[in-house]
Amino acid sequence: SWTWSYTVAEVLSALRAWADKEKVDLDSTFLWLCWVCNNQRALIIDKEYKDLSSTFADRLKSIGRMLIVLNTYKNPVYVKRVWTIFELWTASADKHVTVTMTLPDHVKTDIAKESVGVITKNLKDIDAATAEASDPRDEDSIKTKIRRASGGFDGVNKVAKQLLGQSLCTMITELIEAAQVG
Repeated sequence: SWTWSYTVAEVLSALRAWADKEKVDLDSTFLWLCWVCNNQRALIIDKEYKDLSSTFADRLKSIGRMLIVLNTYKNPVYVKRVWTIFELWTASADKHVTVTMTLPDHVKTDIAKESVGVITKNLKDIDAATAEASDPRDEDSIKTKIRRASGGFDGVNKVAKQLLGQSLCTMITELIEAAQVG
C-alpha cells in the first residue's frame, strides 16, 4: 500500500529495508502492486472509471499480507489519500491479513533524530473525510463505503491511527535497539 507520488528510489529503498528486515527470499517473493496488476492506464489516460475497491479487497484477502510504504513520517501523503486510508481499514477488517510498515532508509535516520511529538501530531491529523483521491468518482465511492460501514469515518480513522501508530512504535523501538547495539 503506497501512493503514486512516491519516487521509485523511495519505494525501492523501503522495499529493500523490508526485505532485509524480514529476511525475505527475493527469488521466491512476489509483490502485488495495484498500478501494475490493475489496468490503471485505462483509468488515467482513457478516463474510464472502475470501482477497484472489491478488486483490492479480494487480492488482499487472497494474499493475506499488506505492506505499507511511507515515504516520510512527517505529514505523509499516505494519510492524505482516501485510497490508502481505505486500504488500511480494509486490511484491518480481516483478521487473517497481516499489516506491516516499511520506510526508506533515510526516513529511519530522520525518525531517530526527531521527537515523538511530531509523529503524534501527524497521527492525530488523519481524517478520511478530508482525504482525497485523484479521481472524484473514486473519492465519492470510497467515502460512501466508509459512511455505510460500522463506525463510519470515526471508525476508519481510529483503525488507521492505531495501525500506523503501532507500526511506527515498532519501528522506533527497533531503531532504539539498533542504536544501543551499535
